[in-house]
Amino acid sequence: MDSKIIQKKRMTFISITSFFFLAMLFLFLNISNMMYKNAGIKLAVKEAYNIQTILFQQMNTTEFDDLNQYPWQSKLDQSVFSLNYYPDIINLKILDPDFEVIYQSGQSPQLETPLKINQFRSDAKGIYYHYTYIKDENSPVYEIFLPFQSDQQITGYLNILFNLQALQKQIFQEKRILFIIILVFNFLITFFLVIMVLNMQKRYYQAKSEIDHIAISDKLTQLFHKDAFMDQLQKELDRTERNNTSLAVISADIDQFYLINEQYGSEFGDVILKTLAEIFKKFFRIFDVIGRTGSDEITIIMVDSDDKQALFAAQRCYEKIKENLFYYNDQQVNITLSFGVASSNQITPEQLDKSKTLLKTLINYSQQALLLAKRNGGNQIIKYGSTHN
Repeated sequence: MDSKIIQKKRMTFISITSFFFLAMLFLFLNISNMMYKNAGIKLAVKEAYNIQTILFQQMNTTEFDDLNQYPWQSKLDQSVFSLNYYPDIINLKILDPDFEVIYQSGQSPQLETPLKINQFRSDAKGIYYHYTYIKDENSPVYEIFLPFQSDQQITGYLNILFNLQALQKQIFQEKRILFIIILVFNFLITFFLVIMVLNMQKRYYQAKSEIDHIAISDKLTQLFHKDAFMDQLQKELDRTERNNTSLAVISADIDQFYLINEQYGSEFGDVILKTLAEIFKKFFRIFDVIGRTGSDEITIIMVDSDDKQALFAAQRCYEKIKENLFYYNDQQVNITLSFGVASSNQITPEQLDKSKTLLKTLINYSQQALLLAKRNGGNQIIKYGSTHN
């Protein structure tokens, strides 16, 4: 598979993973905000019920009309403010059954959206709570309104304003620590998942590449096998025609290879083929196509090359093969090759046989040149159209 496609798929995967990671953090922040806000509300409601119980016990022995008298007001002040409440109380009011304020303690700040007493007149038996802010300060507060009941009769009402600012500061610190822990934990999980998936992808593409290579390669030499080589040749010829460039084919054959196999064995013949394949891969360009097209025949496609360039490359390879010595049981074995060279720029439209394609014609020309080199005794390079090296 093309490396650009693989890279694109990896970037897509990383982008999707990053999106879900950020979405998870966003959901966590919103859900944690709701949870902490509800926790603050529950704390305020719980404290309101505790205060209601304390005040009801204090007022159980007196009438509401007597609450304004100094001794009872002092006792109520002590009951309300002698204990530590969480959240802190800003203001506390006691109202009679007619919603008249008969006791008030603490500050009376202006709220952005205060509770309206009139809205409870129709049904004032339940508890009402309201989240709002102190006007011009943007300080969060929680206002709670609940009744005093005795023998299922409403004997008064309690109105409390809790300060949530200190609570939210503490909650923010706790939430920040929790958020950092969750962030690090999720990042590590996501990071390891991404690494694991990318590693699996890498192994998959490596395995696929190896399978693809095996499918098109000769097992012994690791060069293209004949069918794959012909496919590559057709692709290069099509590209050559589109771009109006030239392409050269070199056919190489080991001289008297069948005698070498008979005398020294097929294993030694395999060593020769593998060694020659390595020499060819080293001396031709990385984008040239090299294939094993016969038992002892190797064919090379030289991309964007004419017959002169192909002849020069074949000569360099020929010289290197002459320098490379082969030994069998400490006995030197002379190995020579014959080369046939042909190029697409040697073929004119008039030369193309009507029954043949450019591919077949080009292969045929290089084979003819190779055959001529063999007939001349081998160990030489012949270009198509020449009669000698």
